[in-house]
Amino acid sequence: MRGIRVRRRETPALLQRFLNYLDEDFLRRREPEAYQQDGVRVISAGPNAFLYALDATAPLDAEALEHRFPGLAGQLSRSTGVGFVLMRSQRGPLCYCRGQRYQLCASEPGPFAERADAAVVVQAIADLMAMPSAGDLVIYGIDAPEGHVSFIAEVGAHAGPSPDELHTFIVCPANVTLPSPIDHPIQLYEHFIRYQEPP
Repeated sequence: MRGIRVRRRETPALLQRFLNYLDEDFLRRREPEAYQQDGVRVISAGPNAFLYALDATAPLDAEALEHRFPGLAGQLSRSTGVGFVLMRSQRGPLCYCRGQRYQLCASEPGPFAERADAAVVVQAIADLMAMPSAGDLVIYGIDAPEGHVSFIAEVGAHAGPSPDELHTFIVCPANVTLPSPIDHPIQLYEHFIRYQEPP
């Protein structure tokens, strides 16, 4: 392990930086993307982080989170490295951005109102927050005041509703037939499941 920390004269700088990255982010902790303390676990995944209350058997909604952690979502959303914070509510997803609370829906896209694809963004957030495995709080570094932020050390992070990565394309052989039109990633599940079936 010491050899990773010490730069030898013959080691190229790029390789040494990569070895330092491995040492700092992966070798010192068993799960470098996870942090747990006092019954709360945070999992970092690029520009998003998922906060879970470990004693809850089902996802917590905004009311339960506010009772446990008063003001946390709004306070996090004011951080320079955070773009917005999501939580669940009976009426759909809530979004905190720069301390402001928004109830998101198709007619009220909150901080995404100026975007041409606001309806797609709001629907994608609703899909995410409908997943029980998504955190009780979902914290995004996308659109943070200091720019797009990744919560783990990586280059080329993606996984958020930024205009640069929400819309995609598919490259496939000419003999592959995909559903058309494709409006949602779930439409591709059956296509990729077929890869798992024996020939």
